Amino acid sequence: MNRLITFGRQGPTGRVVSMGEPISYAGGAEVAPDWVGTYSYETPPTGITPAPGEIIHSDNVLGRLNFALLDLNGNTYSGVKLVTGATITIGGTVYTLTAPPQDFGSYYSIPISPETQRQPGVFPVTTAAPAPLVQPLMAKAKKGKRK
Repeated sequence: MNRLITFGRQGPTGRVVSMGEPISYAGGAEVAPDWVGTYSYETPPTGITPAPGEIIHSDNVLGRLNFALLDLNGNTYSGVKLVTGATITIGGTVYTLTAPPQDFGSYYSIPISPETQRQPGVFPVTTAAPAPLVQPLMAKAKKGKRK
């Protein structure tokens, strides 16, 4: 059975502010909840469409990960909640999204940095939304004559 799995995320105060929904911080920016899945990470010579449960990081397109909507456990994940600046960790290797993912129906193609491949294998895959940007308060300038 396919299930969409999302998890709660702690807000700036440390409390869980949402379960399975994008979270809005001051300034209105939405960030995606974290998720985890198990995938077979593969490094073929050329970019191909991943089979269910696969992430493809091909030799000729190092700046993209193609990952199937279904992980090895049959869980469905949605790349549309990923945003630029989010991270994807594959068995300890951390990649940062450099642009929004592209939806190809059965898989997502995600532009990433660094363009470093790791050894192929089955790994836990997690994502984390970027930390919200906090705008510093600007001190009001004193009005008066300049000297």
